[in-house]
Amino acid sequence: MAGSASPNGNMSDGDGEEIDMEEELKRVILECGNGLLKPCDSIEELLRKLDKMEHLLQHLRQAYKELVKTALEPAKIALISDDLLRHTEVEVRFTIASCITEIIRITAPDIPYREEQMKDYFLLVNTAFKELPSISGRSYSKVVSILQTISHCQICVMMLDYELHDLVHEMFRLFLNGIRPSHSESVSSSMEHVMTLMIQNNVDSDESPLELTKILLVAMKKENEVTDPSFTFL
Repeated sequence: MAGSASPNGNMSDGDGEEIDMEEELKRVILECGNGLLKPCDSIEELLRKLDKMEHLLQHLRQAYKELVKTALEPAKIALISDDLLRHTEVEVRFTIASCITEIIRITAPDIPYREEQMKDYFLLVNTAFKELPSISGRSYSKVVSILQTISHCQICVMMLDYELHDLVHEMFRLFLNGIRPSHSESVSSSMEHVMTLMIQNNVDSDESPLELTKILLVAMKKENEVTDPSFTFL
C-alpha cells in the first residue's frame, strides 16, 4: 500500500486515498457493465458506452484482476451476448472484440468465457482482421489494438487449445494477404509474432502444420512473382 499505518494503528491518509480509488474503480466498471446490459436508444449511445468500457479496460492493469473480478461480471455477460457479438454495425462488433480481448488479458491465466463463447470471440477477431488492409480509420485503430494485445499476451495460442485449426489457417491467410508496405513496424511484427507462436505451439495436430506450410509457400510464391517489401518478414 502507498501509505503506512499511524502509531495508533489507524490507516494513514495515503491508505485511505488508495482504498477510495480502488472502490471508485470498481464502481465505474460495474456501472459501465450494467449500462451495457440495458437497451440503447441508438447506435451512437451504444458506441459511447462501448468506447467508455474499452477505455477503462485498456488502462486496467492485470494487477487489479482480483480487485475488479466481481465488478467485471456485468460487462463480461453483456459483451458476449448475441445481440452485441452479432450486431449489424461493424464498429460495434470491433469494439466488442477489443473489449473482450482486454478482458482476456486482465483475467489471464483464467479463461473468462466458456469454450463455445471463446470460439465466437476468435471468429469475430478474424472478421476484424479483414480490415487490416484499410490502414486508416477508427475501426482500423481498434483492429490494430486487438492484434497487438493478442500478440503480446499470446492469446492466439488459445486457438490451438480449442483446436480451431480452420480459424488459424484463415488468420494466416488474412495476415499474408492483408500486409501492406504502409503498415507500421509494430503491426507487421505483431503479425509475425502471432504466426510464429502458432507454428511453435502447433505440435499436437497432424494436418494443421502441413496446411500452414502450404499457406506460407503460396505467399512466398506470390512474393517471387511480385516484388513487395511488405513480405520481407516471411
